[in-house]
Amino acid sequence: AEASQRATDMMNELRIDEATFAERIRKVAASFPFQGYIPLTEHRGITLSQLRRVEAFMEDDVHTWQDFHKGTAVTAETANLYNVNAYLIKPSTNVDNCAFVELLTCIDQRPEWFCSHWWGEPIKAFIRCVQEHQTLRRPPGDMTEWAYWVCAYANRQHSLNEELVKDPSKTSFFKAMQLARGILLILDSAATPLTRIWCAYEEYVALTSDSAMLLDISTATDSSADLLTDGLTDAEKALDDEGQARRLQVHRQAAFPLELLCKGLRPLLHKAEASQPIDRVRILNTIARRDLAELDEPPHEEHEKYEEVNR
Repeated sequence: AEASQRATDMMNELRIDEATFAERIRKVAASFPFQGYIPLTEHRGITLSQLRRVEAFMEDDVHTWQDFHKGTAVTAETANLYNVNAYLIKPSTNVDNCAFVELLTCIDQRPEWFCSHWWGEPIKAFIRCVQEHQTLRRPPGDMTEWAYWVCAYANRQHSLNEELVKDPSKTSFFKAMQLARGILLILDSAATPLTRIWCAYEEYVALTSDSAMLLDISTATDSSADLLTDGLTDAEKALDDEGQARRLQVHRQAAFPLELLCKGLRPLLHKAEASQPIDRVRILNTIARRDLAELDEPPHEEHEKYEEVNR
C-alpha cells in the first residue's frame, strides 16, 4: 500500500499517466534490477563505473525528462541530481524501498571519500570531478576502483526519516564521513555548496575531525576538472625531491578558478540555507555545541563557534 501511494505521488510529480509511469518502471527495472540490501547506509558508496551506468541511462532517457521548476526540457548536459532522483532513483527504488546503490550491488562498498556537493550540479560535471579526483589521488599503479559516498545514491529515498535523525552526528552523512579518508567538495560555477548548510556542516566535520580528514576541492571544466588537494598526492609524495613535488602541486592547481577561491574565503555559516529548515536549525545548534534537548530550539543569530568555522 505504501509503495502504491508513493507511485501515485511520483506520477503527480512527473505529470504522467499510469501507463507512462508503468513503462518507466519497466525500463528502470530492466536496467537496474534489485541486487540485495546493504544494511549500513555508510557502506553504500558508489564507484566511478557505477556512476557511468547512471550517466548512460540518463543520456538514453533524458529526451523524456522535464524540469518543472524551471519550465524547461532537460538535456544530457543540464541533467542534475534533482532530475535523476525524480526520473530514475525514486521510480527504480520504490518497490523494494531500497537505496539506488542496492540496485548496483549487494556488497558493502565502504567509501574512500565522501562527496559534499549541490544537487543542482549537472551529473556529467559531477562525474568529471570524481574521475579527475580518483585519477590524481590513487597511488601510482593502483587501479582499484574507489567508492565515493553520495547521499542520493546511498540513502533510501523513500525512507529518509530513518537516515536524517535529530542529531546530525547520528545521521548516515556523519557515519559515512567517519569511514572516509576525506571529503571531496565539488563546486559549481557559482560555488553553491558554500551557501548550503549540509555542505557547511560536512566541511566543518572535516576541519575539526580528530582523525585528520582531508578536504579536497574540485570544479568541472568543459572537458575535465580542476582539483585542489589537501597536501600532496601519493604520486607527488613518491618523488625523491620534495621541492619538485611542491612545484608540481602548485603548477597542477594553478588552473583552479580564482573567483571560486575568493567565494570560499568569505563563508557565512549562519547565512547558509537548507531545503528543510529544521536541518539548518539542528546543524547550527550542533556547531554551537548545544545539548541534544536544545537542537530544535531557535539557533543563535551569532556565535563564536560560527566564527571559528567561518575562519
